[in-house]
This record gives sequence, C-alpha cells and structure tokens, in this order.
Amino acid sequence: MLEVNNIYKTFNPGTVNEKLALDGLSLKLKEGDFVTVIGGNGAGKSTLLNALAGVWFVDEGQIIIDGKDVTKVPEHKRAAYLGRVFQDPMMGTAATMGIDENMALAMRRGKSRGLRIGITQKERNQFREMLKVLDLGLEDRLTSKVGLLSGGQRQRVAIARALASDPKILLCDEATSALDPQTTASILSLLKEINEKLGITIVIITHQMSVIREICSHVAIIEHGVLVEDGLVEDIFSHPKSKAAKELILRDQPGNNNAPLANAVQERMQGDKKIRIVFSENSAFEPVIANMILQFGKPVNILRADTKNVGGVAKGEMILGLPEDRHLQVDIEEYLKEKGLAVEEVTEDVE
Repeated sequence: MLEVNNIYKTFNPGTVNEKLALDGLSLKLKEGDFVTVIGGNGAGKSTLLNALAGVWFVDEGQIIIDGKDVTKVPEHKRAAYLGRVFQDPMMGTAATMGIDENMALAMRRGKSRGLRIGITQKERNQFREMLKVLDLGLEDRLTSKVGLLSGGQRQRVAIARALASDPKILLCDEATSALDPQTTASILSLLKEINEKLGITIVIITHQMSVIREICSHVAIIEHGVLVEDGLVEDIFSHPKSKAAKELILRDQPGNNNAPLANAVQERMQGDKKIRIVFSENSAFEPVIANMILQFGKPVNILRADTKNVGGVAKGEMILGLPEDRHLQVDIEEYLKEKGLAVEEVTEDVE
C-alpha cells in the first residue's frame, strides 16, 4: 500500500541553518494498517507527513502509494491517493463555506473541472450518506457554515472532507491535540471506526501515548530523521528494543505531569538493578510477585505499577528494584520469564 524507500530531506542546504530532517528513512505499510508515527520534537515526524502529502519533494529516495511511484507527483495530484486532517480544524476546512461546499471542494481536488452547476443534488445525497455512515450527526446540516460549528464538529467535518475523494491513505497531523479530552476521545473513536469500516490505511502523528495504545495497530518511532523501531503496538509495548521506545513507554504513566511525584519516583529508581515486567493474559491471573517473594525469601521494591489498554487488551506492567545479590537477580529474572512475563532491564540512562 505505502512504501517509503530510503528518503532524505535537508532544509537550507549549504547554509548555517542547514538541517537534515530525514536521514535515509524507510517504512512499509499494508492496506488497513493504523499507524502512529511518534518521536521527540525535531525528530522528523511532520517532515515525513509533508513528504508523503507532497508538500515538498524529498532530495533522494522513493515514495510509492498503491503501486504507483508518486515521488515527483505534486501535492494537488496526490490528493487522488491521500486525504489529510490537520491539527487545527480550520486549516482543513473553509470557515465561510457550508459543509457541502467544503466536501465538494475536497472531492474535486486534483481533478479536471468544467463549467457546470456548483453542487448537484446527486453529490449532496452522496455527502449526506457519507456523513450518516460516519455517524457524525451532521447529515441534515449540509448548508451550515463550518465556522459556526464547535471545534469537535469542525474536526469531524475535516475528516469527512478528507474522505470525500475516496483516498487510499488518511494522514492525520496531531488531529486531536487542539481538542478537549472528551472530544479527543470521540474523534479517536471515529478514526478507529473509519479504519475498521472502510479499511483505509491511517497514518497519525501524535504525542499522546494513549492514542498509540488504544486505537492503533502499528507504531513507527522516529529519532533524528531515522526510523529506529516499528512494529505491532503490542509487541513494542511488551518488548521495546530501541532506547527511544523504552523512554516513551517509561514516560507513559499516570501522574507523569506531576513533577514532585515524577522526581520522587526517579530518585527511587537511581539504586541498584531495575527491571520492567509486562504481564500476559495468563500471568495476570496469578499472584506472581507474591509467590516469587515467598520462593526466594527476599522482598523486591515495586517502583511503579499500572495497567494500560493496549489494542483493547489490559496489560499490566511493573518496574521492580531487585535485591543486590547478583545471583539472586538472575534467578528472579528466570523465574519471571518461566511464568510467562516479558522482562527487560531498565537502565539508569532511561528517564
């Protein structure tokens, strides 16, 4: 469906402001994938999305959509393959135009247009049916001006507008970051429903770990313009390999906006060896930690424990501080693995 092969993009080349934004990045997605692209500020996430959309051409490499090389295809012609939802709902819609007019503009983007009536009744019926299928509650408000709608309604219209041309891929650039939590939840639910009902491949950029865990099937982690890790959300959550993935998972905890709590936890994690364990569906029903303490006769320090929704499945995780005895540490790790838990060491350079 989507192949990104070894792409490079440098801004302001040959100047003091030269910036290598994409450094040989490659990524492959299948039809129906729901992928989150995540990384720190300046990692190259938005640059990648803009390169896919054709906002700018890459310096090297190749972008293939549905078997067609679109590397040098301009933005307006890529609209036949791509729909896009922006962070600001007003960027994806025309505020002074009606819902039907917005959707008509999107449907005709990249296509030749002649002299004819603005919007036909057939098209209005098509828009009404689309809004009804998406369960937006706006099918009877086609002529309402978009600028008079709430932020959540505008973003729903932006999503419907992005789907009007029947694209193969939907690109979402921080599509929920400007919305309140309740509206964010409804928009994310809508995107998941679109992915499941219509089978459209969705690529979303976000800083919200809950988005990755709860609605996405795959995750791609970018650092310094390079893809450092990608795969199924469940696999990366349970067995992160890259330092970037481990940092993102460790930061994803209740209370991580509470500075005193975060500092207290960090101080407790500066001691001896620490491990992160993830409970499987089977091990979640056993008192593994209690039984382990009874077997080895040594307590462990539970530095953190919580449960997360990963793809609709509850996943329990803990960070344990182990006793100083090195042989006992090995025995404890082996015991936990035998019980079906995913085990990885938490190094002191992970914040």
